[in-house]
Amino acid sequence: EHSIDPKRAAPNAVGGLSAATACQVRRILEQQAREHEASVEQQAIGLVCAEREHIWRQCRRRDRVSQGLVPRSTLCKVLGEICGEISGGGWREVLEQSAPDLGVQVAYGDFLAAPRVRWFHQGGQQGVMLARAAAQAELRLGGLAALFDSAQDGIVTPQVARQALQRVLPGVRDAQRQRLASLLFGDAPTSLSAVLHQLALLADPPDLGEPWMQPALQRLARLISEHYGPAPLHCALIRFFRANDRDKSELLTADEFVRGFQQIGAPTASGDDEVPLLHSGRLYKLFSVIDDNNTGTVSFLELLVALDDRPGQRPTLSGVPALEGEVPAMLL
Repeated sequence: EHSIDPKRAAPNAVGGLSAATACQVRRILEQQAREHEASVEQQAIGLVCAEREHIWRQCRRRDRVSQGLVPRSTLCKVLGEICGEISGGGWREVLEQSAPDLGVQVAYGDFLAAPRVRWFHQGGQQGVMLARAAAQAELRLGGLAALFDSAQDGIVTPQVARQALQRVLPGVRDAQRQRLASLLFGDAPTSLSAVLHQLALLADPPDLGEPWMQPALQRLARLISEHYGPAPLHCALIRFFRANDRDKSELLTADEFVRGFQQIGAPTASGDDEVPLLHSGRLYKLFSVIDDNNTGTVSFLELLVALDDRPGQRPTLSGVPALEGEVPAMLL
């Protein structure tokens, strides 16, 4: 009754849909990586790598007792002389951000050997980036089903989950991919709707600009549970989504969203001091907030993230990537 699965299709068709869906997510992840690489810190570390040998020679010349150590202030001065001055707080700030555990005396050989200038996200943070990308890509239910449920039986096994992550994150090592699959989806077979529920837990909720919006979304979630239940919410939401996807696009337009909530009593089921009357104007405004990427439609995952009834369970994870190497750099 609340199945996410697409109609059974030929294996080749499902494989093509799965590949296309994975490509959408990869494109968002690659864009996020490019944004990180454009940061001042990343460019600065890139300069260090390019001038590694020259920096080492200058540090060695100033290491008068040949201990392999120079003062941190001296290292900053050498970096400025060789790599040039940078905006903001200069090299001192870059070192504080990228290698916060560096002491007053720096082992310059170890420091220069560590950076490899390759951004990556460890553990839970990778899950956050994946969830964000899946929401921003506005994936359709059929594509999600093809990606995570290759057998088309509604069940996501650990092996299938790892295969899906391999398509989405081809550069991740096998051991790391296995840990991520376990973190996201557990070590036992689970339903596809539960997989999407977990992704929603890790994705960013919409940015609500007015105080009435959060209690209003909670009211809408309760209405969906009452009219499309039984619980859990993500199963009721699938039924609501299917019933109001009138053009069968597997996306909801603003009109479909507003009409769907009007039909289950949103305008009359509220009106207390906490939640104002949810007339059509406010419903359209809520839709525009949920439609974070401004496409004019919302996906099931976007709607689930907005109406998720587990805000207290959202993990607190750093949004800062880590720099690969032995020197602690932008540690999560």
